[in-house]
Parts: sequence; structure tokens; C-alpha cells
Amino acid sequence: MLDQQEALDEFNRRKPLYERANTSVRAILEGLLHDLRAQYGFAEGFQVIGEPKDFESFYRKATAKYESATVAKAFEDVTDLSRLRVICHTLDDCNQLLEMLRKQDVLFVDETSIKNYIENPSPTGYRAIHVDVSIEVQSGAKRESIPVEIQIRTAIQEAWGHFTHSDFYKYAGDTPLIRDLMCEFSDLLYWSDKHADRLIKEMVMARNAATGEDAQPSR
Repeated sequence: MLDQQEALDEFNRRKPLYERANTSVRAILEGLLHDLRAQYGFAEGFQVIGEPKDFESFYRKATAKYESATVAKAFEDVTDLSRLRVICHTLDDCNQLLEMLRKQDVLFVDETSIKNYIENPSPTGYRAIHVDVSIEVQSGAKRESIPVEIQIRTAIQEAWGHFTHSDFYKYAGDTPLIRDLMCEFSDLLYWSDKHADRLIKEMVMARNAATGEDAQPSR
């Protein structure tokens, strides 16, 4: 059984590292998004949000999901203590941002961790791109590599996520009908995202035509 006090002591010791990792990765993501949003001549609409897990979430995941027996194993199992969510305009932006992450040389990108739930949604209809990266942060006199989970999704997918929060199921329960309706809702929003992709591209082409720039969208 994982000792809660021992786990809390180690969590508090590591917490500043997770916070530094979140701050550093957020700055890198915002730089990449600056390059991505430069393709637009109108509303930006990109966000980077998220804070490190709190101890209660960490301990619950370590014990309930992984049944970690030791503190060391708990920190090995729970790899999303530092996490960030990127909200993009469109599906195309999500894919472009993933490729930009793969090409940059500051963060280590774990290629085996990439999960594209946009094209292959979960059984509940969840859609997003997940990728694990790691960054070195200062820990006393040495540097330590800290993993950070990045979730990339559209604003429409972010809205869907609010309907799947645990509070939504609190009274209704997770029934087969609810799961079917959520999947259907997810599919409807996916096609809304596809239309948003087309709309943004048409707006870029119209803007370029009006300003005499290359009529092809830079996307």
C-alpha cells in the first residue's frame, strides 16, 4: 500500500520542478503558436492552459489506476504531473502544431507517446492529440528531465470536454444510452470542425485576394 505521507513529502519536494517545467514548456508552445497564428489576418483564438496536478489527483491516480506499491513506482507510473492543453482554431492547426513540436530541438518529443484521438476517437468520443515531451529544469546544482503531457485540441473539442466532466455523470450515471449520445455528439462536432477548417481557409484566400497577396492559403 502506497504510504500517503511519504508520497506527499516527495510530491512537495518535486512540486517546484513540475511548476518550472510547465512554465518553460508553456513559453515554447506560445512561441510556436506565434508562428502559427502569423498565417492569419484576423482573430487569433489560440490558448495554452493548464497547471501541474495537485497531490490529491496524483495520489488517486497512483493508487486507483496503477496500484503503485512504492513512492518511486508512483512517480514512475504517473507521468502527467506537469501537463498543458493547447486550444487551436482548427483541426489543421492541431496537426501543424504537432509537426512543429516534432521539428523543434528544445523539447524531447517521445514519438511512441503520440496518440491521435482526433482521427481515432476513444470509445466515449473523446478527440484530441496527446504527446509526451520532456524538458530539463534546474534542481539544485543539477538539471533534471521532467516529463510534460501536452494535449492539443480545437475549441470545439474543448467545448465537448465540458460535457464529459465527471460532474455531468454524477446524477445520470454512465449508461449505454449516454455513451451512444456522447459519441454521436462527438461526431457532429467533428464535422463542425471540418467546416471550420474550410471556413478559415476560405477567409485566408479572400483576405489574400483583397490585398493582392498569393491567393492560395498559407495553411
